[in-house]
Order: sequence, then C-alpha cells, then structure tokens
Amino acid sequence: MGLLKGEGEVIISGTSVERPVAYMPQDTGARAVLTVYESVLLARMQGRSLKVQPEDLAQVDRALAELSITSLGERDLGNLSGGQRQLVSAAQALVQEPEILMLDEPTSALDLNRQINLLSVLRRLADERNMLILVALHDLGHALRFTDASMVLENGHLIACGPTEDVITPALLHQVYKVTARIEPCSKGRPQLIVEEAI
Repeated sequence: MGLLKGEGEVIISGTSVERPVAYMPQDTGARAVLTVYESVLLARMQGRSLKVQPEDLAQVDRALAELSITSLGERDLGNLSGGQRQLVSAAQALVQEPEILMLDEPTSALDLNRQINLLSVLRRLADERNMLILVALHDLGHALRFTDASMVLENGHLIACGPTEDVITPALLHQVYKVTARIEPCSKGRPQLIVEEAI
C-alpha cells in the first residue's frame, strides 16, 4: 500500500474519503531497527508533514494506551512476540485515524484477554468515529459479539452476507463449517456460539 502514486478521489456513499484507508496485515514480518514508539509515530506521519506536532505524539500515546502496550514503547520491534507485534500493527493502523480500517485476522496471535480488548477498542472506535472497519475473523463467536454485518466465504465464493445475527446461523455453520452448533444468549444477553461437534 502506498507504493504506487494514485490519482483521483475515493468516494464512499457519495462522500469523499479524505483520511487514509489503513490496513493491518495478519503478520507484518516487521523486523526494522525501530522502537515500538518510533514505528507507531512513523505510521502516524505517513502522508503528513515531516515535522512532528504535539498532536502527533498525543495520538501515538493514545493508541498505545488504548491497546495497553504503552510499556512496550521503548522495546525494539525485532524483540517482540507475535502477539505484541500484532498489537503494534493495530496501533500503527489506528494512529492514522482512518475512515476505513481493514484488518486481517487481528486476533490470531493474541491471548483471550487481548483479543477481547482489541475488538472492544475497534467496536468503540467504529461507533465514536463513524469508522468503517472490515475484519477477517475465524472466530465466529467474536463476529457475533462485535460486528454489525458479516460475509461468509467458502472456497472464494460468497455464501452469505447481511446482519451478523442473520448470517451466522446453525444452518450456515452446518453447511460451511461442517459443525453442529447453536447460538444462545450469555448471561449478559449477548449471542454466544456453542459448537457441539464436527460432522
């Protein structure tokens, strides 16, 4: 992204997209000789003036704090675990303040606490900033809990698309994922996926 010079204007729903579209790959493979803080600041400055403003530093601090990785700020990127790199990559995407954020399996290397925290932050930002967030997830329980709409692909073909509660159903899980499952509300009323067996 950003290697080819583009021309024109991106328009979504009749509105020009002025802020960037940010993308978080599943694994950045980043082994640059930068600290976490420097790498997030560099992501912030992409497409902006080279002169760092106080607001830029504040945005970096905010992104690190929201993802609970402030303590990693002075660590070298090359010395991080896969999960830590994944959170840094999320911070690099968030600090750009995009209108559209695309994430490829952002929770694949995270423990359960970090998964819920990251997805909660994304859900809140989508609501507060009216941000469009597209996430590739394998954990359909997370999709049920955190998303408004879902698309299910099988062998590169679109199988279902629409409101998440209409898409992720026992029938679809049986057809696409070859499992017997049910969806029931948890004690807080949120839908939860219970997989009974593979078929």
